[in-house]
Amino acid sequence: MMSSLRATRILFFVAAVLFTCVGPARAAANRWSSVGIPAARVKALVADSNVPGGLWAIAGHRLYRSGDGGASWQERMDGLPKPGASSFMVDLVLDPSQSGTALLITNAYGLWRTVDGGASWTRGLGPTQMWSQYEVAADPFVAGTFYLASHSALLRSTDHGQTWQTMGVAPSDGDFDVTTAMAVDPVAPGTIYLVRGFPAGSAFVATTDYGATWQTRGAGLPVNVAGPLRAAADSASTLYVGAYGLHLSIDGGLTWQSAGLATSDVMGITVDPVDPTVVYALGADEQIFRTGNAGASWQTLDGHLGGLGNYDLTALAVDPADTTKLWLGTSQFGLLASGNGGADWALSNSGMASELEVCGLAIAQATHALYAVGGWVLWKSDDDGASWVPHSPEIVATAPFPRVADLALDPVDAATIYAATTTAGVFKSQDGGLSWASMNNGLSNLSIGSLAVDPTDSLTLYAGSGDGLFRSTDAGALWTLQNQDLDSVSAIDVDPSLASTLYFNGGTLRSSDFGATAELTPPVAVLSAGGGFVSALDTALGIDPTTPGRVYLGLDATVMTSGLASAPVNYAEFHGSTDYLQTTSLLGSFAPTALAVDPNDSAIVYAGRLYGPAERSLDHGSSFSSLDPSMRATVCDLVVDAGAATVYAGTRLSDSVTTAGVRELTPVVCTTNADCDSGAPCFVDTCEAGMCASARAADDTVCTISAGCGVTGTCLSGSCNQTADGCDDANACTDDLCAVSDVCAHYAELGCVPCQSAVDCDDGDGCTTDLCSSGVCVHQAVVCDDDDPCTVDSCEADHCVAELDPSQCGEEFPLLYGGKLGIVQRKSDAALTFTSRVTQLPVPLRDSFGDPTAQGMTVDVFNPGGGVTHFTVPSGEGRPGWSVGGGATLRYRYVNGLAPGGPSPMKKAQLGPGKLQIKVQGGVTLPDLSATRVGIRIASGNIVYCALMETDSPSPKRFKATASMIVTDCSDASLTP
Repeated sequence: MMSSLRATRILFFVAAVLFTCVGPARAAANRWSSVGIPAARVKALVADSNVPGGLWAIAGHRLYRSGDGGASWQERMDGLPKPGASSFMVDLVLDPSQSGTALLITNAYGLWRTVDGGASWTRGLGPTQMWSQYEVAADPFVAGTFYLASHSALLRSTDHGQTWQTMGVAPSDGDFDVTTAMAVDPVAPGTIYLVRGFPAGSAFVATTDYGATWQTRGAGLPVNVAGPLRAAADSASTLYVGAYGLHLSIDGGLTWQSAGLATSDVMGITVDPVDPTVVYALGADEQIFRTGNAGASWQTLDGHLGGLGNYDLTALAVDPADTTKLWLGTSQFGLLASGNGGADWALSNSGMASELEVCGLAIAQATHALYAVGGWVLWKSDDDGASWVPHSPEIVATAPFPRVADLALDPVDAATIYAATTTAGVFKSQDGGLSWASMNNGLSNLSIGSLAVDPTDSLTLYAGSGDGLFRSTDAGALWTLQNQDLDSVSAIDVDPSLASTLYFNGGTLRSSDFGATAELTPPVAVLSAGGGFVSALDTALGIDPTTPGRVYLGLDATVMTSGLASAPVNYAEFHGSTDYLQTTSLLGSFAPTALAVDPNDSAIVYAGRLYGPAERSLDHGSSFSSLDPSMRATVCDLVVDAGAATVYAGTRLSDSVTTAGVRELTPVVCTTNADCDSGAPCFVDTCEAGMCASARAADDTVCTISAGCGVTGTCLSGSCNQTADGCDDANACTDDLCAVSDVCAHYAELGCVPCQSAVDCDDGDGCTTDLCSSGVCVHQAVVCDDDDPCTVDSCEADHCVAELDPSQCGEEFPLLYGGKLGIVQRKSDAALTFTSRVTQLPVPLRDSFGDPTAQGMTVDVFNPGGGVTHFTVPSGEGRPGWSVGGGATLRYRYVNGLAPGGPSPMKKAQLGPGKLQIKVQGGVTLPDLSATRVGIRIASGNIVYCALMETDSPSPKRFKATASMIVTDCSDASLTP
C-alpha cells in the first residue's frame, strides 16, 4: 500500500545549524543514509581558469568545489563561521594569478580568504570595515591586486587579499549611497566602473586612474540600475548591465542602449572567457539569451530541464577550457550542466546536500522503482535512490510543467503511474513516467491535492479537489463526483482488505461506501463530542495489507471547546484497530508522523517521529524501539521494499535539521546483542527475534558524547546532555565544538571581546547591575520594591519608579505620587534632583514652548527649619536651551551653563510622557538632612502640584512622596514640615 502525499503538511523551516554533506550511498546495516534528491538555491557559480575542470558554487547554506567539471562536489566550509538562518555567502572571487586563492564575500561576517583551494579559511576584513553592500573584483593586469567597493569607499589589496588600503572615494550626491555593481576593465589598466545607488535613483561612474578621479557617465540608462555589471575584453570597452532588461555600451559607459531582450528581469550576465563577443544573459521563464556578436543580435536558449517544475535561473558559468560546457544555477533544484552549449541540460548535484522536502513516497514492488514528490516535482530512481531523474508530466500548451501534489501507482502494472497536479488535473503514464496523458474528463476542478488507486481493482481511482471527491472506475478515463462535501481532502487511502472502506486526511475521516459519505473516526469523534473544535495535525495512517481490519492511527490533535477557559488541549496518541477504524484502542501516548506495515510480516510496524529517530514495533504496535538512534530527521512518509527488506523515509526540514529528501535503512538480521551496537550513547541495543532494536537508556545515565574531545554528559529522554566539555578553551569569545573528526574546534564569535572587569560591561542602563564573570558580561536587573502595596514598582532609565495601582488602592493621586527628591552635599556645592512619574504633562508649559513671553515652571523646596529654595525653568523661544527629543519629550539645558539673567541653580529639566525630571546644582540651600520631611511645590501657569516628601533614614539622601504625603492645600504653611 503506497503512502499518499500530505499536501497540507509541506512546511518549510529555516536551517540554523551546519550539516555535513553525505552524497548518495548505500545504507549501512541498521543505519539510515541519505539518498535524497540534491537540490538547493544557487547563489553563485565560478569557473576556475587555473584548474582544469575546476568549478565553485554557493548553493543553499554551503560552499562547494568540483574538480571534475561538476560531476561531483565537495564541501569547503572548514574555518568559516557557521551559517545562520539565511545563507551568509553572497559571492566568490578567484585569484587569477595564484591558484587556490579565493575571496568569499558574506553579507554579515566580512570578507574571507583561502590560499589552499578552500581547505581552510581566514577572515580578510571584518564586517565593520566592509559595511553592508560591497563588490569585489580582481585586477587583470597586476597580479595579486583586488578592488573592494563599499558605500563611498574604494579599497585595494596588493597582496592577494591579505591586507587592504583605502584608495579613493567614489562620487556621491551627498546622501547615503552604496555601490551595487562593479567591473574592472579587462583591457584598459586603471579603469574601474561602478553603479552607485542613491535614494532617488542611481548613477554610473568610472575612473581611469585607479580611483584618483571620477567621471559620471551613463547617458541612456534608466533612473534605477541595480546590476549586474560585466565588462568584455575587447577594444571597444563594451559593457553590459542589468537595468529593466539588458543595456549595453560600446564606449566605456558614456552612452548606453537597450539590448532588445524579450525580458525585463536579468538575473545574471556572463561573458565568455575566451571570446568576448559571446555573452549570456539570464532572463525570466527559464530563458537564456546568447549573443555571438557583442549584442548586435541574440538567440534564446531553453534553460529548463524536462520534468522539473518552474524555477528561476540564478547564475551561469562557462568552462574556460571548453566553452561548449555550461553550468546553470537554479532557484530550488541546484545545478544543471550542459555539454553542448545549452541545447540540453542534466542535473549536476552529486555530493551536494539535499534541501527538498519529500513527503510523498511510493515503491513499485515488482521492479523496486522508487518514486518521490519533492519540490512539487515527481522524481524516479531505478537504483534504490542512488540517483534520481525528474519525471513530472509536461504540457506544451498554456500551463507548462504543473506542480505535482501527489502520486499513485497501479498495483498490477508497475509502469503505470498517476500524478495529481495543482493546476492541470490528473496525468497518467504507462511507461514509468517517460510520457504522460491528461486524464481530466469529468473533473470540474483541476486543482487536485490527493490521489489514490484501489489496491484490489487497478481500474478504480479517487481524486480530491476543491469541488469534492471524484471517482473513476475506468483507470481515469472518466471521473464522476462522489462526494461534494469532501472538499478539503489532503490524503486518500483505500483499505486493501475492504475496497469500500476509504480513509481521508491521515485517518481523520472514514467512509464505508466508497466515499459517498464520511464520518469522523475514533478517537477524533470522541474528542469532538460536546460541540468542541478539533484540529487534527500530522495524522498518520498505517494499514495492514495482510490482516483484514487492522489499521493504525497516529493522532496529534488540538481540541478547543466553547467552555474551555484555558489554552487548547493537545492530544498526542497512537491507536490500533481491528475493525477498519470503527473502534480503536489506545496503544501509546505519542503521535507518529508516518506509519508503514511490513508486507512480509504484519507484526512489524514502522513509525516516523518528529525530529527522529524512526522506530519499529515487532508486536503490532504494542511497543516500539529505535531503528537507528543516530537519525535526527522529521519523517513525513514511509514505504517498505518487501523484496529488498529496505525501508525508505521521506523527510522534511525543521529547526534542527538542515537537509531533507529521502533516507533508506536496511534492518540488521542479528543473532547477538553485539550485532546491534549502534554506538548511540543513550540507547541500549539488543537483538530481539532476530532483528536489532534500540531502547532509551534510563535518565541520568552517564554518557560519553565524544571520547576524543573529552565531552561527557548524562542521558535524558534518549539524548546525551553535555555536563563536561573537554573542548572549553576558557575563551568567552569562542564557540567550542567537537568536530566530526572527533577533535576540538573553536569558532570565533564575531565581534566579541572578552571583558576584564565590570567597567567593560557597562551597558549604560541604570536598571541593570553589570558584572564580568569569566570573561562574559552578565547584566542583572535591578529589583525595585518600596514595600507599598498600593504601587507597581519598576525601573526606568536610571532609577526606580513606583506607580499607583488603582485596582489595589481604589483612588487616583496627582502628579507627585511616587516622586523622589535626591539631595547631595559636596564640599563647596550642593545638588537637588527631583524625579516623578506624572499622569499628565504641565499643559501651559508645553503649549507655550514657542512663546517667548509665556510663563515657565517654578519649583519651591521648603526647608524644615524655615526658608524656601526657589528657582524657575524658563519657557519660549526667547530663552535659550530648549530642545525637542523623541517621543514628545522636551529638554531644557542652559547654553554654556549660563542662564539668561545671570547665574542660576537650574542645570536641566526634562518633560516627557509620564515623566518629570529637574536637576539643580550650585547656590542651593539644602534642607536639614536630619529632618524626616521636605515639602515641594511645582507650578506651571494655573496648574499646581504639591506634596510632603519623607524618609525614614537618619542621614537621608533621598526623600519619597507616598500616598499619605500628598496634600491638597498648597500653602506655604502646609508645606513647611
